Amino acid sequence: MSAEAYDRVVRAWLFPLCVIAMWGPACAGPEGPPGEEGQRGAQGLQGIPGPAGPAGQVPAAISAVQPLSVFAGRVVSVLISGTGTQFDQTTVVDFGADIDVDSVVVASPAALSVSLFVRPTAALGPRDILVQTGEDDPLTFAGAFTLAAPVSLLADPPEVPQGSHVDVTVVMHDPDTPFSALSPPTVGLGAGSLGEVLAVSAQTVDVRLYADVLAATGPVALSLSAPLGDGTSESLLPEAVTIAPRVPTELTAGVPVSATLPADGGNHVYALSAPVGTAVHAALPAGTGASVRLLDDSGRFDTATPAGLTASRPTPDTGTVYAVVEDTTGLGGPAYTLNTAALNLVAEQEPNNDLGSAQVITGPALLTGAIDAAGDGDFFSLNHAGGALTVSTLATDDEACGPDGPIDTYIELLDEQGTPIATNEDAGGNWCSSVMFPSLEAGTYVVWVVASPTYCPACAFGYRLSVISE
Repeated sequence: MSAEAYDRVVRAWLFPLCVIAMWGPACAGPEGPPGEEGQRGAQGLQGIPGPAGPAGQVPAAISAVQPLSVFAGRVVSVLISGTGTQFDQTTVVDFGADIDVDSVVVASPAALSVSLFVRPTAALGPRDILVQTGEDDPLTFAGAFTLAAPVSLLADPPEVPQGSHVDVTVVMHDPDTPFSALSPPTVGLGAGSLGEVLAVSAQTVDVRLYADVLAATGPVALSLSAPLGDGTSESLLPEAVTIAPRVPTELTAGVPVSATLPADGGNHVYALSAPVGTAVHAALPAGTGASVRLLDDSGRFDTATPAGLTASRPTPDTGTVYAVVEDTTGLGGPAYTLNTAALNLVAEQEPNNDLGSAQVITGPALLTGAIDAAGDGDFFSLNHAGGALTVSTLATDDEACGPDGPIDTYIELLDEQGTPIATNEDAGGNWCSSVMFPSLEAGTYVVWVVASPTYCPACAFGYRLSVISE
């Protein structure tokens, strides 16, 4: 019997005994090939949670700003919120040019309360906000803060020639700074003279804006200043009006000029030359439908004499004053003749308080006088060669005729014996006075000037007296 056959016989005889006696290890044969993988068993119980990991890092940033828009020319409070920030006492804030940061209060590591003064000249539009704490990199909130103009014009920005004016309506958008008729705003145009306030409501103000004769041309800003509490509110509207160039017409004192004003309500401007040391006088005939005012050599309207049929002022060292002729009808297009003259410049000499001490003057003249106290009266003696004669009291550089100023005169024209020929209380729409004779025979006449005995007998003021004889 072969060895292989013998081995099979032995295994066959021993196998039942191995199973019965559990002699597996002793009776085990060589390892067979692995069987197929069985099914996956049920999921076990959840294990115990592990320890917490390190905290995550949130990038520092500005997340919000309130309010998002403020008006220029105002003091405001702004709240800045951040995420991942660590604001502290070293934190500084920058809103850009012309915005002053008055204080920064750290409410929390993520909140700042900032007090600002926004200058009226600050550029309008979006602004970046920069916040820096210590040596950290600054945080920027780009374009998140906007500056707005507190006022606007009701109509499109107008164009106005040099030496003229335009009427506009200004609208207030800031509810915290309404206009007040009790304290109307002061209005300016560029670097020129002040505007004239015509009407006021809480939301609007109607203004007459003057463009000076020599004002810079191009777009200019409109400025308003009004009382507010213990201070003032300042409002600025950039490029509110465009000033167009205009060359005044040259004119020599003593040479009359006739013209017709534009139908659109425009005016005429003359550069009027006269000898230094004299005074310039300008006059329009009654019923012309126009008025004249004289500006000094700066060409500024805030130096102008009151608008009327006549105006006089001393000739400056440059020898030039500016005459502005304007329509008073509101209809446009009146024709006029402007008569001008160079007057002798005379100062009052006291005593001249009665007929016997009357100061002798030679016309045509512009005299500067004063009513010093109650009861004071000034007498001036004039040798008239015959013809037209006009005598008028006028405003000074410092004082206006009432009701806009303190000057309230009464004048009489007397003959040589002191008998009144003509009297006048008010003329030209104000409280100054004027007497006019188209033709008066030659002779000596006396002018008496006194404070109005009816309305202001105790008033004291300076005045000018023009004596125009032809």
